[in-house]
Amino acid sequence: LFKGSNFLDIIANIQNVVMDKTGTLTKGVFDVQEVNIKTEFNKDEILQMVNALESQSTHPVATAIQKYVGNVNASIQLNNVEEISGHGLKATINEKELLVGNFKLMDKFNIQYDIDPNTIVYTVIAISYDKRFVGYLTIADEIKEDAQDAVNNLHNLKVKTTMLSGDKTSVVKYV
Repeated sequence: LFKGSNFLDIIANIQNVVMDKTGTLTKGVFDVQEVNIKTEFNKDEILQMVNALESQSTHPVATAIQKYVGNVNASIQLNNVEEISGHGLKATINEKELLVGNFKLMDKFNIQYDIDPNTIVYTVIAISYDKRFVGYLTIADEIKEDAQDAVNNLHNLKVKTTMLSGDKTSVVKYV
């Protein structure tokens, strides 16, 4: 929204546009893309526990998981729920620790994992239960249909574009 004709004159001289990724170039609606749970664990049981814990959060990733798994199983008893800023969530279920978050969370609690999270393009939600790495979910946001055209049009006008994001580098490069 521009108020005043003098701002319309100024906009003609713009050389750089800086934009946020989520909600600007992408729809801001996240969906689960992949579920990768190790075979020695019961996939449905793990997803139910993760869903119960994520129901404690309003984060868009939590919403995606809730949408994917469905209603929370009321029989799952969460204790000692804790949000660890910048890392994820922690709780106790059946007297065992459940961790759901990024790989920094796994590192913080010395959980050993056998994958390189940098090789996964999407946002990765790592899961640990009873001090063992269980697997991960990938979450992605859909790129808006007109995003590429908008950026191309700015480039055609010789306007440099920069995208800012708190997301990991592989996701930003993909978008």
